[in-house]
Amino acid sequence: MAIMPSNVSLTSNTKSFFAADRNGGKAPDGEGGGPEVQIDWVSDVKIDIQYHELAHIIRNEKSSQGVGVVYHTFN
Repeated sequence: MAIMPSNVSLTSNTKSFFAADRNGGKAPDGEGGGPEVQIDWVSDVKIDIQYHELAHIIRNEKSSQGVGVVYHTFN
């Protein structure tokens, strides 16, 4: 699972602002085979990302292109 700005092409060297995996199967499946993730736009400049507490987080930037990102876990 990776989340990145919409104006970026997906290539092998694309930098996402959030990336996670299922931590060897410990976190439940989400769409596309990665961990379950829920995304809510709080405002035009803030996004809330929620992910399962057992997911392995690879990258979680606090902002991307002027948009602040807040992270929460769920079980």
